[in-house]
Amino acid sequence: MVEARTRFERGAACGAVFCLLVVLSNCPIASAQLLQTQQPPKTIALDDGHGIQQAMRAGDAERLDAIRKEPLPPPLQDFANAAYFRTLFHLKTSSGYAQKCYDYGMQPSVLEKNPVIAAACGQLLAGNFIIEGDVANWAKIDVEIKQAVVPVFQKLMGRSDVIPDGFAGVPAEPFTGAVAANRVFLSSDVNVSRVDPGSMRGVTALESKHSSIANAYLVTVKINGVDRTIALDTGSSITMLRPSTAHALGIQANPSPLMHFAGDGTLLMRPEKDTAGLEDARLAVVHQMRIGAGGNAILLEDVPVGIGGNFDVLGMNILSRMNSLYITSTHVVMNAKRPPIACDAPLTIASELAGGYIPVLRYTVDGGAQLVAFDSGSMSYLTGTALAPTTNRTGPDVAERRGDIAGVYEGSYVPVRATFGTGPSTHTEDIKVFPSYKAAYRYVLGVKALMDFNVFFDFGHGKACLEPLGH
Repeated sequence: MVEARTRFERGAACGAVFCLLVVLSNCPIASAQLLQTQQPPKTIALDDGHGIQQAMRAGDAERLDAIRKEPLPPPLQDFANAAYFRTLFHLKTSSGYAQKCYDYGMQPSVLEKNPVIAAACGQLLAGNFIIEGDVANWAKIDVEIKQAVVPVFQKLMGRSDVIPDGFAGVPAEPFTGAVAANRVFLSSDVNVSRVDPGSMRGVTALESKHSSIANAYLVTVKINGVDRTIALDTGSSITMLRPSTAHALGIQANPSPLMHFAGDGTLLMRPEKDTAGLEDARLAVVHQMRIGAGGNAILLEDVPVGIGGNFDVLGMNILSRMNSLYITSTHVVMNAKRPPIACDAPLTIASELAGGYIPVLRYTVDGGAQLVAFDSGSMSYLTGTALAPTTNRTGPDVAERRGDIAGVYEGSYVPVRATFGTGPSTHTEDIKVFPSYKAAYRYVLGVKALMDFNVFFDFGHGKACLEPLGH
């Protein structure tokens, strides 16, 4: 990767508004964004200088709370508040701060001196819209930012082949056929059984001989009146359908692309996948989706989905619209009338500016409390990212070819022995730490952990807990 670093300042003092660190890179863009067909230009990665984005990527609400209480310039204060409340999944409050920061940054006198304010705050605002399923406002803001800030960046950099990270694929014209936020009609105590994971034919074109894929958490959902088996995936920000599934259900893809894919269909929203080549996935709208059987079902209308890849997955853009989720090894209870467990731990999400996110839980690993992402699309018990320690390694690096919801890929891992939990639930497991998995958190808890825990997300009250099983 070729890097060039520089600083932009508003006024004479670096700390006056955003003391901006820019990284100019030849690396391909690895965030879920609108995609253009030509070769991507050199991208400018933006750093707020206070660790706000890093803490947001880790889902670290405590760190963000400390940062926002520091004496910061007003726009940076608004940005920190927006990041904090998004991490707590208080999206309306977050968007209020992001809008204020964005409006300030879009003033001509500010924009011409420091375009990062509009770029960063605008991306956070647009990301909140896509998390809420509001495709129209997400696309509107993304296009608006690109039209306003890219010329200023190029002028300040003195070159026409640079663009802020996250905007290389955003079209210069409005998104084609964008729709308003989808409608959701909730029922209480909807019990959705897990489908036998031994049968994968209707979910993926990949061979089920990959044992990790065969353990996927499958459920049945009615899409446009047709029952489909689909993988429950808390690690996917958006629900995805394979092109063959969309064709069979008569779902038309939007002409405007949505997000980057690797050449093998792997979502680059998952940072551990290092693959060459890009292809695009496209946005579509499912007229109707029904979760649950009989009269006690959840109905969703005009649901935005991505068309592409090699798995049908039910992602967080639908799952987080529920009041609550109680996930066990055999079933999921949606919108429980009464909380199935006592839970006081705050719900947090680890997210990128543009809106890609994953829920985060607190879990004890090697005697210390850790922020651990919960990804029901990961077929492992616990996986270590590049930040996970490897002092307790049990052998040399191991190369492997494995599959999960995102696809089949090659990589290497460090075998490590880790101790989980506290008290009677303490136990030791051999885990895999992937040095190429670049994330701001250390660990990812996968679907195999459901043999020891139930997982509860209370989106309505902002709580999330692991429930140890008594065995």
